[in-house]
Amino acid sequence: VTPLSSFDSMGEVQLADWIEELGLTIERNNRTIIKPLELDIFIPDKMIAIEFNGCYWHSEIYRDKNYHYNKWKACQAVGIRLIQVWEDDWTYRQDVAKNMLSNRLGVSNQQSVYARKTQIDKAPHREEVRELLDANHIQGFTGSSECYGLRFEGRLIAILLLKKLGNEDEDWDLVRYATSCNIPGGFTKLLKAFRNDHPGSIKTFADLSWSNGDLYHQTGFNMVKRLEPDYSYIIKSDPQRMHKFGFRKDVFKKDPNLKYDPAMTEAELAQLNGLIRVYDSGKLKFVLK
Repeated sequence: VTPLSSFDSMGEVQLADWIEELGLTIERNNRTIIKPLELDIFIPDKMIAIEFNGCYWHSEIYRDKNYHYNKWKACQAVGIRLIQVWEDDWTYRQDVAKNMLSNRLGVSNQQSVYARKTQIDKAPHREEVRELLDANHIQGFTGSSECYGLRFEGRLIAILLLKKLGNEDEDWDLVRYATSCNIPGGFTKLLKAFRNDHPGSIKTFADLSWSNGDLYHQTGFNMVKRLEPDYSYIIKSDPQRMHKFGFRKDVFKKDPNLKYDPAMTEAELAQLNGLIRVYDSGKLKFVLK
């Protein structure tokens, strides 16, 4: 059994304690449902399991590339939805993680606003968009070609962001959808407004750490492909995941703070610089024609 650092253990205990404070009955460290694998937190009434993934202890040093996907797949096989909370999200984006978890657990105390009571805003202010995404989406703000929002009593409460694609089979990439409250029909209303203005097919991805893609299944998207687990980088002294694009081979060459050897591959250069790969659970690709 791989030992956990005290920090990882503390994060997992905090997460489990918080779920119990929501009034849910949980089982901790269940080793019987998908044995020999362990479920950190299992909520029988919801048929939901939650894992706490310490970035270092769940890196390639201790976990193979497919570990997190295989655990997700094992849960799927027995009818359990698995959500995987990463240490850096819990540490640095805990409010967002808690909002997302309480929504998925069906215990959110957020306001409910039906989509029919909202108004479409086709050009919400950038700072409003940033604020909503940073507070309600685990990946935060990103740029886009088109941005559609929903307003209720003047407040921006939902946002849909899409990027125009160039040399790809699909025309648009749906990069963010987020809400600040519960909005039945919100996604459908925003999507319809966008498609009324813009022809072409739309692709998007469900991150298996958080989503099974249910929203896309329900709104006419087709699941066309499962993407293999992808990696980020960490350093042991500061286990925040960093995007791999920040460490392509040319970056090592140009950055004077990084060691570089032209004979080495990206993976070898990463190792030379003390970078460690951390693999996610993979993604599901969806397309709406």
